[in-house]
Amino acid sequence: MTLRRLFASGAAVLTAACAIALVPAGSASAHPLGNFTVNRYDGLVAAPGELRVHHVEDLAEIPATQAGPDIERLGIAMWARERCATAAADSRATVDGRSAALTAERSHARVRPGQAGLDTLRVECELTAPLPSGEETVALGFRGAGASSGPGWREITARGDRMTLAASDVPEKSVSAELTRYPEELLSSPADTASPPCGAPGGPALSRRSRTPPRL
Repeated sequence: MTLRRLFASGAAVLTAACAIALVPAGSASAHPLGNFTVNRYDGLVAAPGELRVHHVEDLAEIPATQAGPDIERLGIAMWARERCATAAADSRATVDGRSAALTAERSHARVRPGQAGLDTLRVECELTAPLPSGEETVALGFRGAGASSGPGWREITARGDRMTLAASDVPEKSVSAELTRYPEELLSSPADTASPPCGAPGGPALSRRSRTPPRL
């Protein structure tokens, strides 16, 4: 069986070079990538008949503050729903070279304390796109939302659920724990992770807990 390549373009881990602000113990710390960044993670899961994408955005203090008027007007749940719909529209998935539309199925946003009395925002989206069923091999392409935006962390992972990833240029596991723990050694020198040549049926099933990442 010839296995074809699954790839994620525009994205291994890219970070903006910036200084880390130090604050006294007990204070809310500055965002490690700078208070102006929007940082994104996409966790791809290829399953029979469906591509699932766990899309996460970590908005530092300035973009979170800029989102404030819209959150007050819409409410945070509706704002998150619209943010995830925008992420789905801005992401690009291809199946065997043909465009596959992504749909935002679920959304959630959470406010977190930042520096200088400002908040940060964490947005989580569950996006899906159809995959052909019964195919022996499927070649997937993916470009995450915000790929051409300003500085920030951009990370993509990929794994299979009852499918075998035969070739991939992104890892299976997030080095930032899905934007919850940024590795200090990568803040100014971004990782460029490549794994060997990804998608054919027959791999193990993910556990139910693994299929939908928890909200953090």
